[in-house]
Amino acid sequence: MLRILLCCLAFLPFAGPGLLAQTPSITGNLLLCPNACETFRVDSATSYRWFTRAFGSTDTLLLEGATDSTVSICYGDTPLYLSAEIVREGTTLRAPEVLVDGLVFLPPAVESTGDFTIGDEGQSLLCPGDTLRFRLLDQTAVNVRWFRDGSPLEGENGVELVVTQPGSYTVVSAPGECPDFIQNLGLTLEVETCSPNAVPEPGLERWPAPYPNPTTGTLFWDLPTALLAAPASVYDGLGQRLWAGPAAHLARDFSLTSFPRGSYYVRVQGQVFRVIKG
Repeated sequence: MLRILLCCLAFLPFAGPGLLAQTPSITGNLLLCPNACETFRVDSATSYRWFTRAFGSTDTLLLEGATDSTVSICYGDTPLYLSAEIVREGTTLRAPEVLVDGLVFLPPAVESTGDFTIGDEGQSLLCPGDTLRFRLLDQTAVNVRWFRDGSPLEGENGVELVVTQPGSYTVVSAPGECPDFIQNLGLTLEVETCSPNAVPEPGLERWPAPYPNPTTGTLFWDLPTALLAAPASVYDGLGQRLWAGPAAHLARDFSLTSFPRGSYYVRVQGQVFRVIKG
């Protein structure tokens, strides 16, 4: 009978010194979304103390009032190192530091695509038969909402908007990793209907497009001699003017090397050509 009892006791769980001395660990999401807070947890114990250390500092500070198994860290506190000290069955144990950091996102960016004209002030001009689309560069954006003249466009919640009317357009969206962090474009995209002063005059002779297209940096343009003194300008996909000067500069060797990849629009005397920088 005694032999059977000893045999059974050998299989019962026992919280020996090895288990009690096991190093505790901290759990929780180590990358915080902007404006968010995260709850961190440490292993079960009888008492708790939490510590923080600022990123780049050697000073570890006691987190006053944090005496539970959980603690809340907010985005504005990051980056920091978080550690904990617990007491379990009279034994003091230290949970190793973890680095808590915050995610950073650029504001939304929009590209204008289609067959349309750019006005002298960088606005998009819609002429009969033209097409214009605004497209978010972040194709994974969520909670998208487009606006025209300050009012939301019903049902327009995708990353691309087909533009058919004049107005002042903008958009808000959130990155897929942080759907609650909604940002606005920070500017308006102006769209106007075609006017006689914004399109080439009837009978105006057209000329060859700039080349090579796409380009890795340098553009060449075989412009007629009569147009070399004409004003020229280059715009990005948002309609912002990046360069202005005499067309003669374009005809020699205009460099896009310092510009990021994307679509650009070259305008000379009412004619606009789209150039892709690869």
